[in-house]
Amino acid sequence: MKFACVDTSTFTESVALVEGETLWGERSVRRPYGHAPGLHADLRELLKEVNWSLDSLDALVVGIGPGSFTGLRVGMAAIKGLAYALKKPVYGVSTAVALLAALADQREALALIDARRGELYAYGDLISEPMCLTPEALIDHLKESDHVPRVLVGEGAIKHQAILREAWPEVYLPLNTATHLPRAGLLATGLAAGIESGEVTPDDVALLEPIYVRKSDAEINYPDGFPSEARLFS
Repeated sequence: MKFACVDTSTFTESVALVEGETLWGERSVRRPYGHAPGLHADLRELLKEVNWSLDSLDALVVGIGPGSFTGLRVGMAAIKGLAYALKKPVYGVSTAVALLAALADQREALALIDARRGELYAYGDLISEPMCLTPEALIDHLKESDHVPRVLVGEGAIKHQAILREAWPEVYLPLNTATHLPRAGLLATGLAAGIESGEVTPDDVALLEPIYVRKSDAEINYPDGFPSEARLFS
């Protein structure tokens, strides 16, 4: 199966073309000011490089976070638009799961994505559901369950490594910087086999949503909904 994969959950936009478990092409671009202007062009150029066409794709794969609210929406909109236009199935895969897929041994490993504002998105072998919390809160949470991570991966781990290493002196952070960046190619890890066995089914394009974990500023500031212009002047 041929997959076009996209992840825009962080400042790093990643696009990849994968056939089965074989990576045919991948490019990652740092875009701190937004992914929208370059995403489609990057995918189109990558398809041209490997001599694939959009019609030759069997499915589309998108990283669903957790990560940047805006970034996730850009990637999701792009992949959903292509899925509708091409009538291709779409699969949403957690960005944290893809980060962990870079590790040969995922036991007691945590993916820590920078959530900014001094917080982390955390997920892995020691945490059953994605969480958004400060490094201090993460340390306390794992202490309560008497767990100590063996490996940390992700930009959040690099950013907060001083306090994390203080709590867990023996923890390992891979030295290769690329290991800490979401890679679109890893979104398709094991996907073809899962589809073939029937264990993995396509997502409903209309219902597929990102993993936000925490509330947006709009939800926090306007719990009853954003006021209309008429209400602003009432």
